[in-house]
Amino acid sequence: MRNLVLSKVLAIFLTLTFWVIFNSYDLQAQNRDTLACDGMVKPSSNISLAYSKRNGRWEGLYIRPVSGTVLLSEFTRGEIPEIATSPIELSWQPQSESFLILSTTYRPDLNYIMCTDNSLSSQNNLSWETSILRELKFERQEIGITGSIMKEISGKQRKVYFPVKIGQNVNLSYNLILVPDFELEELYLSIIPCADDWTAHSAMARIRIDSGYFAPGHPIRLPVSELTNYRNYCYYIEWVKDTGLRGYNRFWIVLERE
Repeated sequence: MRNLVLSKVLAIFLTLTFWVIFNSYDLQAQNRDTLACDGMVKPSSNISLAYSKRNGRWEGLYIRPVSGTVLLSEFTRGEIPEIATSPIELSWQPQSESFLILSTTYRPDLNYIMCTDNSLSSQNNLSWETSILRELKFERQEIGITGSIMKEISGKQRKVYFPVKIGQNVNLSYNLILVPDFELEELYLSIIPCADDWTAHSAMARIRIDSGYFAPGHPIRLPVSELTNYRNYCYYIEWVKDTGLRGYNRFWIVLERE
């Protein structure tokens, strides 16, 4: 009887712990994600390449603060073409909320960012002029793109990601890529389907992503193509640093249904 009571108490404790974690609020992420393109980062001292307003976007190098987090750096459909003189064509689903497009780099030697939103690109598309990318000698696999809105989920403002289309072909597979700012020893993923109102359903199986050492800036591809039953999902990421420190991040995504 005593063991049964202890088992029930433990089950209640674990349930409450998961609820607290799932509904906790990451203030560091909030501070960055709710900013508009203007003032998002501090421009570098490089006058010609510093982060500044350009044609339909903000783009350039910036001074990166000391941080330690795991970022969703790419959620796209299609592949970035070779960096050439032709613009890179981006498009996204119309949104009633302010929609933010960000592009960052996987290169650890560069603090680069591109940003645009509804107020800068009112037609839900952008012909991304590549002069900055070419001057910085980027390869196409060295940059990632995300698109997001801020939405209330469980009473909190959360960043919700929508896929950004690259090029004109809409029947393209998804790219969902995670990048850590620090060294990781282990990485685990639980995918949680959500209803249209973002009510969470039971999590799918917890899986270990790859194994071994993940370097800072190393792109980690997450599974997404097999998700077919819902449009909305929460990706719950658990990580273990090389020092043994543990933590988690969550990302909410919306898939397109043809």
